[in-house]
Amino acid sequence: DEKNWTPKEGDKQKVTTAEGEPGSYKKAEKELTWKKVVTEDFFFDLNEALKLDVSDAMGGYAVAYLDAPEEMKDIKFSLCSNDNGHIYLNGKSIYNYVGGRGLSEDADVVDKLTLNKGINVVIFKVWNDSNNWQGCIRLLTKDDKPVTNVKVQLSK
Repeated sequence: DEKNWTPKEGDKQKVTTAEGEPGSYKKAEKELTWKKVVTEDFFFDLNEALKLDVSDAMGGYAVAYLDAPEEMKDIKFSLCSNDNGHIYLNGKSIYNYVGGRGLSEDADVVDKLTLNKGINVVIFKVWNDSNNWQGCIRLLTKDDKPVTNVKVQLSK
């Protein structure tokens, strides 16, 4: 039920993984802990956040809470995922990209979005094929100006 998650730092998440060599994967149950990550650049890097050298064929999530002072219509998400990406806004799937690629700011745009007054939940899923494992997103008005009156939070 990933579209409805509302995690905060320290929350536990049970996952099922497939581990081993191709052709002999075994299911493994794990409990992972949500981690707070604040980036210094325009993108998040899951390899860096998780201190991984290799992350081939791995999926991960970034979750943020957008606190809007009022209902905001015609908002755009300008974004990119490296590699495959899926984004939910308030439980609704708004973006899906399948394919291998490098990170490129503003590669994709999802327009005509509405932010509700108060807290809006953004879940950004990135599945890494190989090498870098990243994503970026920014909010724009319909006139391509940055949205400046929305607070980004890492918990509700």
